[in-house]
Amino acid sequence: MSINVKTLLGKNNLDFSISCLRSFVENSETPIRLVILDDGSLTGVEVERLQSSFKDCKIVTRQDRDSIIQEKLKNYPTCYKYREQVIYAHKIFDAMLYDDEDLIFIDSDVYFKRKYTWPDFNGIPTFMMGRQHAYSFTHMEFLKVKYPIFPYVNTGMIYCPREKFDLGFIEEVLNDQIINKGIGRISWLEQTMWAFIAAKAGAIRYFDPFQVVMAGGDLILKENTLAVHLVSAYRGEYKLLLKEDVKNKEKIEPIKLITKTKFVSIPEFWIDRLKKKLRRHFKPYKPVAA
Repeated sequence: MSINVKTLLGKNNLDFSISCLRSFVENSETPIRLVILDDGSLTGVEVERLQSSFKDCKIVTRQDRDSIIQEKLKNYPTCYKYREQVIYAHKIFDAMLYDDEDLIFIDSDVYFKRKYTWPDFNGIPTFMMGRQHAYSFTHMEFLKVKYPIFPYVNTGMIYCPREKFDLGFIEEVLNDQIINKGIGRISWLEQTMWAFIAAKAGAIRYFDPFQVVMAGGDLILKENTLAVHLVSAYRGEYKLLLKEDVKNKEKIEPIKLITKTKFVSIPEFWIDRLKKKLRRHFKPYKPVAA
């Protein structure tokens, strides 16, 4: 039995996206069927390439989705507005509402180096663990945020059960004076909203950050590293990944999960932002040479 996994994809950097998604599919012990949500830019040529690269994939065009999602959001005007203005919002609404399944989602810039087996999510929202609180508000604005939020959420990989997805709650949060500022302005708002959704559920799980790693200027693969999220600032590390020899590459490793129930406190958030400024000042990232 295969697992349906959604991804949001466009024609930009398609070679890179196909390489990452192929590594994800081919290293999974359980068969994966990709459900590709077109961001509106895929043409017939790109569709044919994807269909030849992933034989069993399903490609859902934006045109195919629009009427379905717009109908489901008609009573949630701020959600509707956010989706219409920001393509990243499709990672929330289209990924979750296109069908009635629990969501498993992966970005097209997560590269898998080794074979793996899926964990049992047990109905708890699960995300990658980021290197910082990459959210859509400043440290000063966080003082006025009324909703609890979990730390270090990164949405390179997502699991969310359908029952934990509450459009009324999302509409309420998006209408918050601080959060609403991010609509149409800050790409991190999508990630921020997922962190709020998880907080409302009361518990969160993270993919083991030593197995599923966020790329950085100091990227070093360890023996138990399975995958690396090559976010745009560190995409130059991709060439290093292709060259690096991995021990026990054929060994099948279970993905481990870490459960947390503690929300981000104001001091923790402020310290994190200070560390971010210090890192930028003392250790700026230098792209890897081609």
